[in-house]
Amino acid sequence: MRKTLRGRILMPLKQGFEYLEDGLIHIENGLILKVESTPADSNYSKTHTDSILMPAFTDSHIHFPQTMICGSASGPLLTWLNTSTFPEEAKFAHSVYARDVAQIFCRNVLRAGVSSVAAYSSAHKSSTHELFCALDSFGLKGLAGMVLMNRNAPDEILFGPEEAKDHMIELVEQWHGHDNQRLRYCVTPRFAISCDSQMMTMAGQFAQEHDLWLQTHVSENQDEVDFTCSLYPESGSYLKIYRDFGMLHKRSIYAHCIYFDEADWLLFCESRAVVAHCPDSNFFLGSGCMNVRQAQAHGVRLSIGTDVGAGRSFSMRIAAARAYDASLMVQAPFPPEEILWSATIGGAQELGFNSGWSQGADADIVAVRCPIYDKKDQIIDHILFRHDEPDVEETYIRGELCYQKTSEGEWFKGEETNP
Repeated sequence: MRKTLRGRILMPLKQGFEYLEDGLIHIENGLILKVESTPADSNYSKTHTDSILMPAFTDSHIHFPQTMICGSASGPLLTWLNTSTFPEEAKFAHSVYARDVAQIFCRNVLRAGVSSVAAYSSAHKSSTHELFCALDSFGLKGLAGMVLMNRNAPDEILFGPEEAKDHMIELVEQWHGHDNQRLRYCVTPRFAISCDSQMMTMAGQFAQEHDLWLQTHVSENQDEVDFTCSLYPESGSYLKIYRDFGMLHKRSIYAHCIYFDEADWLLFCESRAVVAHCPDSNFFLGSGCMNVRQAQAHGVRLSIGTDVGAGRSFSMRIAAARAYDASLMVQAPFPPEEILWSATIGGAQELGFNSGWSQGADADIVAVRCPIYDKKDQIIDHILFRHDEPDVEETYIRGELCYQKTSEGEWFKGEETNP
């Protein structure tokens, strides 16, 4: 099936964008055929007059079971986990609750113009199944996995390594690679504090044996760093703990990475792991600011995440704006165009999604309402920093319309009435 979108376009290039004042995006069977300036003799009518067409956002770090506590002000990190997060995540033992929240979660993701997520579930197999079902129904692309924990949390959200492994085997068999790799299972140890050496060993080996991605947290908060290192003193540093258990590799995603020293960055770069930069939650929990320029100087692969629920919004525009703010705080500015690239096409590529807007790439596109500006920089500034303006008009995933803002409200893929 072919379709063509016409309008103003931010076309991704390497680390940036080209602005097409009037362009065409040709799509066939969900894949990009070609992106071009509209020829003078074109017969295509404009499909988008008030919006900018650009790559959809990729959220590289988000917690599905924290949807209902988004913005709960009980930080810093370790206090926030015990006060807000763990009691809420215990509710996800009940499938009906998990199913209802999964619907809310996916709607929030789509209306933010996000096509792809790296999502943490709760520690429960059933809730993780409900998350995959919702991602599938709404047409989203995702890496997702149940959180592994067997210590330092309430008993109702703890599972032993063997039971957790059995649950993961079932989920991998049912969901990994679903719909031509649209959904993939991701091994998800919460962090080293919540996993003893047996759980860490199992997680690292399971990811390697099944050729799976792995996601976790590292070096978010100084108290967290100190506590973690006290649990694994033989490793010598927080990051080396993950290395020692076979978790640090090119298919691993590490959220935060704030308190890395030079040796950590060298090790991280050598591993080819991906940073999930989550500045909004870092501000909200008072954790600190990661120095993106320092990471980039070491050639580190970079993505950006909302980190809902410590992140206060599902909007990747807001998360990207906070990345700019954080870069100023550490006196190492992160240019807006590069930020937008990392929050969209860059993050998608680093997480192994088939993006790029080149021929044969998935047509993951968002239409963001935007006034007419003369310069590309003005458009990017509007997208990133004008949060009082109307947001996403449409979200396309693999060329299929999955979200649309309508005169009556909103429409989501899977609802009975087509837009």
